[in-house]
Amino acid sequence: MASAPEVAWHSRFKKVLVESDCLLAVKLVNDSLPLSHPCSPILARTHHWISRDWEVQVVHIHKEGNCAADTMAGHALSGSLDLNIVHEAPAFLGHVLCADLEGRGSYCLCMAQLVRDQDHKHQQDELNTTEHPKALLLDVPYHHCSN
Repeated sequence: MASAPEVAWHSRFKKVLVESDCLLAVKLVNDSLPLSHPCSPILARTHHWISRDWEVQVVHIHKEGNCAADTMAGHALSGSLDLNIVHEAPAFLGHVLCADLEGRGSYCLCMAQLVRDQDHKHQQDELNTTEHPKALLLDVPYHHCSN
């Protein structure tokens, strides 16, 4: 995350969204810290780039919604630890991106399981309170996700 704003600035982006599944890192970047904090040198560099004349947001996302980044990070461990900038999706990332486009990504699957669990609980509640279960309406449309 420390290099992202610098790379984006040199690439002349004007609006940048930095997503991380590490809530602590997001909080450290978004909150002010005393100079005595052990991460302050890295954060000062990050804040230097974020404070320039452009729009930068650093937000937390769930790990399940960050599969592409996790796959790339895992693949990077087998190569150089230097910063690598890619201009096209690497071939090893194809299955992750396709699963996401087809609604089979892990975030979608987690939501589908959550909704199925809620549906089951609602059905059990209905069986326990009435003689004839009624149709259930759910707020989360999980029919877009396939198993």
